[in-house]
Amino acid sequence: MRIFINLLPEDKKKEIKRKKRLRLIVWQEIMLFFIIAVFVSIIISTNFILKIQVNSLEKVHSLEQMQPSYQELKKYESEFKQMNSEVDLFHDIQQSNLRWLSVFYDLDSIVTEKIILTDLITKDYSITLLGKADTRNDLLKLQESINISECFSNAIVPLSNLVFKENVAFQIIFKVNDDCLRGIVVAKKETENPVDEDLINQPEEIANEEVISEE
Repeated sequence: MRIFINLLPEDKKKEIKRKKRLRLIVWQEIMLFFIIAVFVSIIISTNFILKIQVNSLEKVHSLEQMQPSYQELKKYESEFKQMNSEVDLFHDIQQSNLRWLSVFYDLDSIVTEKIILTDLITKDYSITLLGKADTRNDLLKLQESINISECFSNAIVPLSNLVFKENVAFQIIFKVNDDCLRGIVVAKKETENPVDEDLINQPEEIANEEVISEE
C-alpha cells in the first residue's frame, strides 16, 4: 500500500488553488467574449436584413402607385438585386460567426488546466494563442494536440518559448482547416458508412429495400 503525504506548505497550496481559479476565470471570459460577439453580430445582421426588406416593400408599393416606365423598372430591378446580394453577404457573415463558435468549442476541449490563455487573436484562417504553461512539456502537449486535431494544423511554437522548463510564457500560431469552418468535418463523422454507389442508380424504393435487408 502506498501512502502519499502532501508536504507542500499552506502558502504554496493557496497559490496553486489561486492559479487554477485564475485559469478558469480567464478562459471563461474569453469564451464569453466570443459568444457575446457572435450574438451581437447576429442581432445586427438581422436588423439590417429587416431594414432592407422594409425598404424593398416600400419601393414595390411606390412602383404600384406611380406606374413607372420601363427604364424605372429596370432601375428598381437593379436595386433589388443589389439588396439581395447584401442580404446574402450578411447571411454568410452570420453563418461564419456560428462556425467560428464551434471551432472555439473544439479548442476548449484541447486546452487543459495546465495552460493559462491570456489572449486569442484570429486572422483569416489562423489563430494565435498567448498565455502561460505550467511546464515546457505541457506546452509541447498542447502543440501536439492541436496538430492531431481534425480542425487545426501547422501549430508553431517559437524556439524562444522552449527555453524555460516551468512557468513558460508562450505564443503558438496554428491554422484552422477550411473544411472544419464549412462543417465538412462534422459531415464526415456522420457518414462513415456511405451507401453503396450501385444503389444510387436504382429506383428509390428498391434502394431502401436493399438497405433494410442489409441491416
